[in-house]
Amino acid sequence: MAYQSQILNEPPSTMSPQDLETLRTIPVGLNDQEKMLFYEELIQHYSDSHPFLLVRIAESYHLCGAYSMALYLYRKVQTILSKLDIVDAILDDTIQQIAMLDDQKVSETLVASEQCKLSRPSPSRHAAYPTFPISIISSDMEAFQPTQISYRLASSSDGT
Repeated sequence: MAYQSQILNEPPSTMSPQDLETLRTIPVGLNDQEKMLFYEELIQHYSDSHPFLLVRIAESYHLCGAYSMALYLYRKVQTILSKLDIVDAILDDTIQQIAMLDDQKVSETLVASEQCKLSRPSPSRHAAYPTFPISIISSDMEAFQPTQISYRLASSSDGT
């Protein structure tokens, strides 16, 4: 997508010639998810706040249907541009469109979740819990000596 501001249309000047060449040819053979991964690699290598790279990742999220992530990144770019006193009307329009798509997707998800019937688990009295004969429990209780525990607790409070 072409934007009004130069910073969104041109790659960072700090990029290596090899990465610039790869950047020029990358869209040819990759699908949207692969492009997104490529741009994320670049942003980790160069800067996580360069608007050119952030917009490319946002575009990839948008094309993959991840509107909330795209909107977050577009707004991050908008904030960076506003600090540089740059206004890009095309970016602003894109943000508005993505926000509407995101709201629509959220609303559809909420409506679908309201129509979903949750199955309730059976009450606990009907559940099959393991049972043990009382004789096993009582014989274990006879072997239990509370004085040993008291001694251990008393000795641990002394710092020993």
